[in-house]
Amino acid sequence: FIRMAHQWKAKKNNKTLNKSEGKEQLQDPVCFVTTREMSNPHVNWFSDKEVCEDVFHFVSFLSLADLPLNCEQRFLPCEVACIKYSMRKGIIDEFHCFIDPGTIPCGFRYHCQISSDNTHKIPLSNFEHASSNYREIFQQFIAFLKPGKSNCFLPVYCKLA
Repeated sequence: FIRMAHQWKAKKNNKTLNKSEGKEQLQDPVCFVTTREMSNPHVNWFSDKEVCEDVFHFVSFLSLADLPLNCEQRFLPCEVACIKYSMRKGIIDEFHCFIDPGTIPCGFRYHCQISSDNTHKIPLSNFEHASSNYREIFQQFIAFLKPGKSNCFLPVYCKLA
């Protein structure tokens, strides 16, 4: 049944199934960011002034709910926010996007509604500000992170749940 569901979902979304390591997986690459083209971020500071001038990125993702371990889709992303920050200038720039989490797994709508009501208050469905184009969201996020003409991504810091 799971295989048939994956095939139906792939056909519905015009995606291909990739057979690797004996498993069938949906193959939908959002964007390939290769480490060959990127250099390691600068993290060695020789003075306090260098630390104050450096730019840091802080990112946060919100989920409609954290689903149990046995669920195929553990998280239902509904919002992403990131800021560029320096100790000298404070918040320099911000990135924000509401994400359409897609179909809520059967039996978890109430759990997601309670979580939403108690935290972020983001509607579970038909939210006009949410985007379901994950590729575009990812590309905008990468463009936000990548500095000017450099081939280097700056470190991104996030809070672990």
